[in-house]
Amino acid sequence: MWLSPEIKSFGPSLILCPKGGGIYLGFRILKLGFYLEEIIMLKRKKYQRRRILQAPRIYPGSRRTAPGRRKIFFQKTIYWFLISILFFFIIWLVFFSPFFRIQEPTIIGSEITDSEKIKNEIDQIIKKNVFFILPGDNIIFVKPDKIEKVLIQKNPCFQNIKIEKRFPNILKIEISEKEGIIIWCRQENCFFVDKTGVAYADVSSIELFIDENKNQEKMFVVQEEKKEKIEIGQKVASQNFIKFVLEISKELENFSRLKIIALRTPESVSSEIWITTSEGWQVIFDTSRSARNQVANLTKFLNEKISEQERKNLEYIALRVLGKIYYK
Repeated sequence: MWLSPEIKSFGPSLILCPKGGGIYLGFRILKLGFYLEEIIMLKRKKYQRRRILQAPRIYPGSRRTAPGRRKIFFQKTIYWFLISILFFFIIWLVFFSPFFRIQEPTIIGSEITDSEKIKNEIDQIIKKNVFFILPGDNIIFVKPDKIEKVLIQKNPCFQNIKIEKRFPNILKIEISEKEGIIIWCRQENCFFVDKTGVAYADVSSIELFIDENKNQEKMFVVQEEKKEKIEIGQKVASQNFIKFVLEISKELENFSRLKIIALRTPESVSSEIWITTSEGWQVIFDTSRSARNQVANLTKFLNEKISEQERKNLEYIALRVLGKIYYK
């Protein structure tokens, strides 16, 4: 064990003292005291060193830093509070504020269908919420393809629809409507029919139809003897039937100078059509055969077989049988 030089210096002097002397005994006791004190100090240093290595003590900060900490905490709280307010304001502005929501769609080109009806149909589409809470009339969520599909399904008179979104809240809809080819009637109910044979609008619902068409080419009216009611969007005639009606009118005027006064058919599925001419008698045609050939045969028959006097007394001429002409 290591001992200080002071303790070691007592060794030789104590040995020279006579045994049994008081001086000898006193020095021996003093030596033992210093020795024990040295041992205790060494053990205490060793214990303190081990304690520091095993469990280091953490000293609390000075009380003077407490106000600074409270200030930092308060600043952070204010910062995150303002960030939260800004975040929710942006959410409200983008999704819920009127600034980005469609106010009223702009309808262009609708003449047959009422614009208010179209607007109501659009409102029914865009007023539905997205994800249960987000407004569907927000310019971000409006889908032009979906609106176009629904409008064409509900309005057979629409030929084409172009929908344009303009930020922040404008919805522009341009509509091109079908052109009426003929008017198809069953009893007193008449409808505009397009070139595919679909009834797309009720004639009686258009108040200005007669005034608007005064200076236009006359539209043919086909009277069907069938009594079933016609619905909007229903196919009342085949495309070939409509095509035959348009062709026969041109051929009659070109070859025989006859004009059509009225058209009648037993039903649309029939290939038979009765045409009342400007001379008062009727011609029965077969819509499944060429209009030009039938009119050519009619013209030849009138020129070669029927005199001017007989034409005044004619009731009808039937060309529905191939290769034969019947008349009365």
